[in-house]
Amino acid sequence: MRLLRPSFHACDSAREQLSLQLDRELPELDRARLDAHLEECAACRSFGAEIGTLTTTLRGWPLEEARFTISIPRRRLVSVRALQAGAAAAAVALVAGLSAVGGLTSREASGTSLKLGPYVSDRGDELIPGKVHFRIKPQRNGDRIAL
Repeated sequence: MRLLRPSFHACDSAREQLSLQLDRELPELDRARLDAHLEECAACRSFGAEIGTLTTTLRGWPLEEARFTISIPRRRLVSVRALQAGAAAAAVALVAGLSAVGGLTSREASGTSLKLGPYVSDRGDELIPGKVHFRIKPQRNGDRIAL
């Protein structure tokens, strides 16, 4: 005895499986699951009976020939090389745009200095030698320097 009604998701899945069963495309394991669901759900049993009758009726009628021509447009094929060239052009444009803004350009070492504090100056990518001063004198202990 089951206390809960089947969920909407279970019923939607069962209705899709009913369609596959009518077309004889439902695997055996799924057919067993469908039969178990149909034992519990009257709404799905009713739906199955309705579409079964409708399908049998439609398949019993003779086929008709179309009185007009049906043309299916050809698929457009895009060359992979064209896509690669487009992606490369977009990448070049992006790099050029960012370089123009200054986000990717490196500062030259001979550029203007930036004073970081009383003891250090920055000239872009390196500290200027001779501009670093210590408040206390470093002491040499063998091969090590202690501050």
